[in-house]
Amino acid sequence: MERKNGLPREATLDNEYIKNRINIIDYESFEKITPLLSKNQIPSKIVLASYGKKQTTVCLKTLRPNYFNNKKFDRNVIERFVNELMLLTKLSHTNVVKILGLCQDTISDNTFLVMRYVNGGSLRQYLQQNYSQLTWIDKKRIVEEIGKGLHYVHNEGISHRNLNPDNILVNDGHMMISNFGTSNSEQGILTLNEMISFIEPLYLKDRNYQRDKRSDIYSLGVVMYEVSSGRPPFELTGSNFRLLLQLILNGDRESAITPGTPIQYVQLYRNCWSEDPNKRPTAEQILDKIVKIDIIPSVHDSNRRFKLELPQKSPSLDPPPLISPRVDSIGWRNSIHEINLDQSNSSYFTQSGSNFESNLGSNLGSNLGSNLGSNLGSNLSASDPSLNSRPREKSRSASYEILLNKRPFVLNEKSQSFHIPTNEKPEEINPNIFKIRATSSLFDSRQPQIILMARYSPSKSIIPVLNTLKRQGADLMKRDIYKKKTIFHSLVWNDDLFDISFERSKKLPRHDRFRSVIRWLISNGLDIDATDNFGWTVLHEAIWKRKEPGVILALLENNANPNIADNFGLTPLHQCLDILRKTKRDDENFNVFTIIKLLLNSGADPNLTLPDYTLTISGASLPNCLFAAVYLGLPLDIIELMIKRGADATSTTFMGLFLLDFASKVNNTLALKYLADNRNLM
Repeated sequence: MERKNGLPREATLDNEYIKNRINIIDYESFEKITPLLSKNQIPSKIVLASYGKKQTTVCLKTLRPNYFNNKKFDRNVIERFVNELMLLTKLSHTNVVKILGLCQDTISDNTFLVMRYVNGGSLRQYLQQNYSQLTWIDKKRIVEEIGKGLHYVHNEGISHRNLNPDNILVNDGHMMISNFGTSNSEQGILTLNEMISFIEPLYLKDRNYQRDKRSDIYSLGVVMYEVSSGRPPFELTGSNFRLLLQLILNGDRESAITPGTPIQYVQLYRNCWSEDPNKRPTAEQILDKIVKIDIIPSVHDSNRRFKLELPQKSPSLDPPPLISPRVDSIGWRNSIHEINLDQSNSSYFTQSGSNFESNLGSNLGSNLGSNLGSNLGSNLSASDPSLNSRPREKSRSASYEILLNKRPFVLNEKSQSFHIPTNEKPEEINPNIFKIRATSSLFDSRQPQIILMARYSPSKSIIPVLNTLKRQGADLMKRDIYKKKTIFHSLVWNDDLFDISFERSKKLPRHDRFRSVIRWLISNGLDIDATDNFGWTVLHEAIWKRKEPGVILALLENNANPNIADNFGLTPLHQCLDILRKTKRDDENFNVFTIIKLLLNSGADPNLTLPDYTLTISGASLPNCLFAAVYLGLPLDIIELMIKRGADATSTTFMGLFLLDFASKVNNTLALKYLADNRNLM
């Protein structure tokens, strides 16, 4: 029975309603059918085949078995899918993947979307493989081709609604848009995964919000950022979906600017991010502005994007060292800073009869923070969200001293003030002195000097520097301007404060330099348990960044509280368990095991329920950390320690399973035997 002017209730590819709208291709006409393999060598939903007399290679994308006659699907959704597909098959543009029609395998009952084969993978894969060789002419061409495709599609009355680097394919180096709204119709509800950064925030706030062409413009703006930077947006949030969602809904956007990026390009993609959809440019306007952007030859080379730039009027300066990019926290951004420093009156600093530096002035930094950030380099391994698996960074002392000795900073002890030219304010930029570009938020001239010094000062100078700042009246409680991180959080990132740890050593590193700074801060009234915007204490920060037991022990011995939960209910103990859920590295696991023992011995409560976004069983939270330890197969000494520290072994899961039953269900035979043999502990 057919509905009036609509899709039949029993819709298949044989129905006239579908045949009259979409090109139906006989599955038997395909030859050399070959399933593509995913990264894990598992057959994907994509099949390659040869078609027609010319044996043209086409791509068959699996929809679902019996897609058009599935009672679970809303008929309106399927009808909309058919109508959209009818429009898409009529599209013909160089920068849009051609959709040829539909076919159905009568044996497997699979329905396929037949498309032109594209040989170069996705835009994201292309950037990962080729970014270092791309010039700005190449990047401009990439965005221009995407813009042309989107402009054509919008002119045809179609909105994509799912534009992201995985849905932009590369064919012989040229961009082609694919996977239009059909992906939404196919899935019913858009899956919120790593592509959440490309979804219009209004849709994230209200799933009933109707996305349209303006939503595509927002997505294109984020794509433009990734093309310019070579890395995904909000990369360091890793797999923390809730953190990423909170950032986006709070209005945070990527603000780092890769040096060499034309300012018109930056302004354009930021306009695409406008909260008000009506203020976003159209695809035609974007294309027009992209075409008009002039590329300066000196900034073509992507490999130059992290060099210090010296002004032509300062020939006396030595060639600058290279500074690598580093994204330190969520609110990363780029800024350009210049330094104008007075060399007329050098001074020396001593404390307790010891000379810390022959010229501390050169090591204190320009304006002790307002400009220091522009002088400090660091390394980045953007591939690991934890930032802990990368090789140990070189000490920042060397680059710190090299850079600051270029323009020694002068402290006048009589007036206890920093000398600045009378016609220049401390925060003003002098374009004729010294320029530095960096992608870190901590290079921003607005960052408090306390935060900068804690993060970048050499270990042997940091306490004298802090003492000097204190005498100058600096507020030691100042916070990072983006995420309100404290000086304690910043210390965790100063590699020069930490001893080198050896994997086979049974003795934990002492990290005496780190300990001495912690004690100094506490003695000056600072709270070691102060939290940032996300509710993280320095313990959270150290576990995430360092994963080194000696650092955690130093904090715990200075009375850091192990039971403070962040804004999502995650305590440091929960954090360790969540790390073990994700990591497969034996050395990292061993360190986390040791940290868990340190936390438990310092009073961490194993009975606090884990947040529902960490360890769950069938979507439900585990009763306490003891159940999590059994589920993860942690060493028996940790399970025993949890019980001795008061973990409730009589709790049950949401299915009513006691601990012994739970150990049996998750096949942890070692824990099951141990618990059965030691019922007296329970």
